[in-house]
Amino acid sequence: MDWLPHLWARALPLLAAAGELALSGAEQAGPPSLGFAEACWRALVLGTVQGLTEFLPISSTAHVQVVPMLLGWGDPGVSVIAVIQLGSIAAIVAYFWRDLA
Repeated sequence: MDWLPHLWARALPLLAAAGELALSGAEQAGPPSLGFAEACWRALVLGTVQGLTEFLPISSTAHVQVVPMLLGWGDPGVSVIAVIQLGSIAAIVAYFWRDLA
């Protein structure tokens, strides 16, 4: 697991930039752009929702769209949902890496 800090060091700036672009463009009633901490907080919440609902027999994508609406954040946007789903795929590949290799 020595690769994990290196992965986070590369992924966090990209995720924050994607989150700021998608969330600032998608929110009509919210501020024009989010700060780094707010974008990271929202990404953490959405990632947690995605992770907890990914393996349920109902759509995790719907949860990722409904939860921000309930929290008053607006639609997170297609790019945010795509990045979060890529995170799920990366987690599954990392978990099963030895089995796949």
